[in-house]
Amino acid sequence: GGTASEDNGSDSEDDDGGSSDDDDPCMMGQQLDEEIQEEAERQLPEECWIKILTQIDVREICMLGRVNAWLRQLAASPCVWEERHRVMFGEPAPPSWNAATVRRMCRRSALKAARWVEAHIESRSVGYANTGVLQFDDSKVVSADGSALRLWSHATGRRIATLQGHAGRVTCLAFDEEHVASGCTQSAVKLWSIDDLKCVRTLRGHDGAVTGVALMPGGIPVSCGEDAHIKLWDIATSSPIVDLLSPWPVNAVHVQQATGYLVSAGGGIQIWDAGSAQLLHTLGGDAGEAGDSSDDEVAALLGAELEGAGHPHAPPAPAYTALAYNGALLAAGRPGSVVLWDTRDCRQIGTLLPEAPPPGSVPASASSPGAALPACAGVQLDDWKLVVGFNHGSGAGGYLSVHDIRAAGKAVSGSTWSRPLVTLPAPSRINCFQFNNQELLTGLEGNECMLWSMAPPTAAHHHDGSGGGYGYGLGGRGGADEFPGPRSYGRSSSRDLDAGAHEGVSGSAKKDKKKKQPKKSAGLPRRYPKRSTK
Repeated sequence: GGTASEDNGSDSEDDDGGSSDDDDPCMMGQQLDEEIQEEAERQLPEECWIKILTQIDVREICMLGRVNAWLRQLAASPCVWEERHRVMFGEPAPPSWNAATVRRMCRRSALKAARWVEAHIESRSVGYANTGVLQFDDSKVVSADGSALRLWSHATGRRIATLQGHAGRVTCLAFDEEHVASGCTQSAVKLWSIDDLKCVRTLRGHDGAVTGVALMPGGIPVSCGEDAHIKLWDIATSSPIVDLLSPWPVNAVHVQQATGYLVSAGGGIQIWDAGSAQLLHTLGGDAGEAGDSSDDEVAALLGAELEGAGHPHAPPAPAYTALAYNGALLAAGRPGSVVLWDTRDCRQIGTLLPEAPPPGSVPASASSPGAALPACAGVQLDDWKLVVGFNHGSGAGGYLSVHDIRAAGKAVSGSTWSRPLVTLPAPSRINCFQFNNQELLTGLEGNECMLWSMAPPTAAHHHDGSGGGYGYGLGGRGGADEFPGPRSYGRSSSRDLDAGAHEGVSGSAKKDKKKKQPKKSAGLPRRYPKRSTK
């Protein structure tokens, strides 16, 4: 009787909560992984799986690595990510990088691109009409229409301030944490305090319109103008401390924050060392590098149009009106083309020509032989993408195109960087634009500004129906390089099952638990005073 009761007691313990080895979630997960591995090896050997992984993109590698532990181990192989780095960036990974660094760099770069290419794009009208120039960050926009500067929030549309004081039309602006610099057609550069929202300095010295302004890392204003001068100003004395002379009128100036180099655009591109006031390189123009074919391409395009209109000779290529520089690549735009250079060896990578307008969108006079070339509305680039804006013609709208420049100009890659990844049509002529993170703000002629937001894909918009997120993590153990996205397909991981068994609750019961509400953060003080508006 005692033996029977002991047996019954042990049976009851097993029924109440005990588990055998066959029912252990960890053992079940390991057995399932072994079965999947054996089945996969019966179908294809491991060398074939590695070959498959080297032929697919980063997102597919990460999603395949979430199937089970065996495929996750194969997806983390160094040879897979070395090949992916070569395809993405056009060159092998640096020898000093280990396998984890190569994998992390590829995944982070692919995630940056996916936030634009795979995003659900939303657009809305914000701000003011006829915005000619603008710049914005996460919290505010500084724009100009006519002679007025406007500070406003692109998130809420709330006006912060309107700054008046320019006698002419504002042609350029730039800002940092402390000041806003702006230039106008009446040869004046004004410096405004962001905290006080007042003009603190007026800098005069240009003969003609000011065409570009920038701010050096130390807050030193830089300006350029139609008089071919580039001036670095001393705020205390309101006088230039460095005066650089260009051989042609300067239309734009850019400051590379990391190196402190100045880049100016006019009849050609010039790179200056601001510290020594020395000219380092000249690209394009009459003093361009040998083999620079951008002028020939644009001149041939314009010459063909003029020859059809009865003109025997083509004029010289037009001057550059916009530029962007990230320390390695430099993009410069002008009517009819955008040229991309590699400044490390002063080599031209290629020329981007505008797309043909949709049928019926351009008046017949704008598309006739001898008409002006499509105007470049601006260029901007970062470490992986180039955004270009073109206007089709008089009375027609424009468009913005996004290009992948990670492998542009690399010898080992057949990169087609000139092929756009995303094209955004504008309802009217584009005056200016800028992107910041996953937002792109455009100033339009005759309309309010257009704000495009790159939202994460949802279940309704995701191309594979797997739900929200981008899915660039390999699953398994988390870490700094794990990205948000779907966790896995099908079953839960053995670690999650083991955690549920120890806690004595199932996965569904854990989901049903009421989540704690996050504490509300204390309100931050307003940087700008709340103003009454009419």
